[in-house]
Amino acid sequence: MNKLKEICIAQAKSLLLEFGEFYPFAFATDTNNRIIPISAYFGEEEPTILKTLEYLENAFVVSDKEHNFSAVALCVNVFSTTPYSDKKMDCIEIRIDQKGVGSLNIYVPYRIEDKNINFHLAFEAQGTLEYFYK
Repeated sequence: MNKLKEICIAQAKSLLLEFGEFYPFAFATDTNNRIIPISAYFGEEEPTILKTLEYLENAFVVSDKEHNFSAVALCVNVFSTTPYSDKKMDCIEIRIDQKGVGSLNIYVPYRIEDKNINFHLAFEAQGTLEYFYK
């Protein structure tokens, strides 16, 4: 899970620095612990966030046949309260499902200040991605 978490944060940081936001994206690991980027053809120029998530989840199924996934991760830019404050913050939400372990959501709050990303203390919540145990 840590490897997926780290690659998701790195990708989100890169997109945030370049664009100030990001559309959902996905990665997986195979049984050899290799990172596999997941892509999907949307068929439209600007799909909704929900459609993008749906396309990426469908892409897991197609790619899993070739790579035999051990874990999958969806990364989403969200606005959420944190356990440390009642104020909402921008967060990188990382939805991970790992075969034999289960699902977990990791939230990494951040602020963009002077073209830098300041990350705040991450927190976890019950997982919402259930790829392996549908």
